[in-house]
Amino acid sequence: MGRSWVKRLGPMPRQFAPKADCAARPEADVVQEALACGVPAVVTGSGGPRFIVRHGVSGFVTGSDAEFCERIVHMAREESLRREMGRAARQQVEDQPWDRVFQEVYDAYAHSLA
Repeated sequence: MGRSWVKRLGPMPRQFAPKADCAARPEADVVQEALACGVPAVVTGSGGPRFIVRHGVSGFVTGSDAEFCERIVHMAREESLRREMGRAARQQVEDQPWDRVFQEVYDAYAHSLA
């Protein structure tokens, strides 16, 4: 590839989330925010975000570091996939009432701490 398309910027200011192609973050609130902005997420199979992302629909839940990297590269290369998953991500958030979202996050944390 002739250009660098992955940059680690540290914490992302909230106003930039809608402009991202893909969110690759472990925090549940960041993942939920990305989905609400129509940005698909790539997350690990541990912690709360795995309960938020619908694998293959609104992003990917990965089982290893290698798969995590592969999915990010795949998302970067496939614009149509990013758009399709972005639409599904936005729809997922619109279809969930906030009390259900919070309950799912609480359940994920309880599961992680068990």
